[in-house]
Amino acid sequence: MVACLWILSWVNISMLYHLIRGQSVIKLYFIYNVLEIMDYLCLSFGSDVMEALFWLTIRHKRKKREHVGVLWHWVLACIYTIIHSMCFLIQAICLSVAINSHNKSLLVVMTSNQYMELKSYLFKKFDYQTTTRYRQD
Repeated sequence: MVACLWILSWVNISMLYHLIRGQSVIKLYFIYNVLEIMDYLCLSFGSDVMEALFWLTIRHKRKKREHVGVLWHWVLACIYTIIHSMCFLIQAICLSVAINSHNKSLLVVMTSNQYMELKSYLFKKFDYQTTTRYRQD
């Protein structure tokens, strides 16, 4: 993962901040929501990639001819790490722009999305039969 860190060190955060700061309120809100959806997709894909890499390295620890498959999984894991890190970085920059902007309504709208999402997770009602059915599948 040192390779991912080395690649991410070349990202100019100041340029990204000023590029995002120059956007309108609606574009910034849209960018933030798209990045949030991309975060969920990356989490789903990334857990599979990392798990596959882990089990491939454990299973083929002693077979030397199988190292090419491990290499491809490692490259895919590095690409995933870079993309997901950039997603988090741009999302944090969007929040920083919203906090530092003169229009505080943007910050309220962005954080209200988080509260509504948290409320939907906390107050979701499951009955016993539905929960046991999901566990059996």
